[in-house]
Amino acid sequence: MKFNILLVDYSETDAEKMTACLSNGYKLFHVRTLADAIEALGNHHGEQIDAVFMELNCPDADRDRLIAFAKTIRRGLPVVIVTNCTDDDVIESLGKSLLPTYPKAIIDPASLNVLIRWCIAASERLDVEKEICHAIGSVADTIAKKQGSTSVKDTK
Repeated sequence: MKFNILLVDYSETDAEKMTACLSNGYKLFHVRTLADAIEALGNHHGEQIDAVFMELNCPDADRDRLIAFAKTIRRGLPVVIVTNCTDDDVIESLGKSLLPTYPKAIIDPASLNVLIRWCIAASERLDVEKEICHAIGSVADTIAKKQGSTSVKDTK
């Protein structure tokens, strides 16, 4: 299975460490700034991004802006904060954001691959939720048509 991860991190060293820990089938795209992350999510050389790992230190954005961005990334795309920050204010902000957080200090091949498998499962779960919502809408439309009513879609 091919799985592409966008890493938003100012550190080349940390990006290299994470790349070295990846198993086959996983690919890391590294960007250093929030602006580059926004561009990469639009289209990264034709590659689909399947998950985003973000550091909370970027040269073009403060922590609050990065957390806000992480919370607004398109639905269905797992986002994980990967950081060495241990400041109480940071921990509190992350707790309120409900974003999963992973400490850089413990990155190794086994733990990184567990984290990626979690992202894959989260993504698949959201795909199933979308399919269920679509199916419910289709059933509602069918019922409305049989009853001679307007479509559910027409009433929105």
